Amino acid sequence: MIASIPRLARWEWFKLRSRRMPWVMLLVAALVVQLMFWGVFAFYASGVLLQSMSSSYSSERLDLEISLTCADLQGEGIAYDDYAPEAQAELRQMVDDMSLACDAALQQHRALREALTLPGSLVVPWVLIQGFWVVLLMILSASTVGVEYGWGTLRMVLAKGVNRSAFMAAKFLTLAGMNIAGMLAVAASLAVSSLIATALTANDGDGAAVAAAPGAPAIDWGTVARMLGGAMYGWLPYILLGMFLAAVTRSSATAISLALGYYILGEQVLATVLSGLFEWYETIRPYVLVHAVDDWLADAAMQLSIGIGGDGGPSLFIEPDRLRAFLVLLGYIVVLGSATLWAFRRQDMAGARDA
Repeated sequence: MIASIPRLARWEWFKLRSRRMPWVMLLVAALVVQLMFWGVFAFYASGVLLQSMSSSYSSERLDLEISLTCADLQGEGIAYDDYAPEAQAELRQMVDDMSLACDAALQQHRALREALTLPGSLVVPWVLIQGFWVVLLMILSASTVGVEYGWGTLRMVLAKGVNRSAFMAAKFLTLAGMNIAGMLAVAASLAVSSLIATALTANDGDGAAVAAAPGAPAIDWGTVARMLGGAMYGWLPYILLGMFLAAVTRSSATAISLALGYYILGEQVLATVLSGLFEWYETIRPYVLVHAVDDWLADAAMQLSIGIGGDGGPSLFIEPDRLRAFLVLLGYIVVLGSATLWAFRRQDMAGARDA
């Protein structure tokens, strides 16, 4: 049985590549990621973080009104001698307060630039769209198994003596490989966009400051490797969930509907409600699939919170038990994989039917 899995996987890979659905999904995912990337770029290029920081000082008694922005403080500074002595003390306090706010805004502005340049640009979009990618994975896996029932091809394949367990294992390996290939393809498109964005902002004055800043960047190549590798493993249960639903319902449309219902109502709505209303939910939280995936990918999320939204101070991010998350996900893989094989092996194959 095991010896036949690579041959079956090659055939499944060929069939999956020949379908339009994976290519359409890959194109949609790439477009979503690119829209997010260039949206961040437009926000960064506008300098809105710095332009929005302003302060003013006015005195009717002295007939004086002053407005300052972060750009004013980055220039030659304030010529205090040009103002009346009575106004200088209050003006200096205003500038001191403004400087602190501008420093925080400038740090976030530079963190945005880091999210647009390699290697940070390969992590940030994945952290933001992982839910969307999971939905695509479940749709693809449910469709890949479900269409075999709809087309009536399972009977012909199994009639040739193909082992059912080997057949389903080949399906799983093909879908896992397609996930990896898709992630690498999207990452490659992000790398190209990142190089373009870097070239466009090479002379904006902030790029040199970022390059010359001491210390390691918030997101390094190690973070990229851990995030992409961790996601490839963490999302395997969703592939098996889609396969299981298709094997049970024998319909790609029904399986996709159930998968979407589970993700939207179960993981996004019900889990959030239970977490907010009941304390006992915290006890089982680490063993719920969506939370186990979040805990497993916590390293990349922590780097994102520090690099983009942080202020450089101590992080309030509490790192979960990633070993426990790994084992929980492994349990989901074993249980869902076994359930899929059990459902598939006990079925009598029929001819073609509506998918």
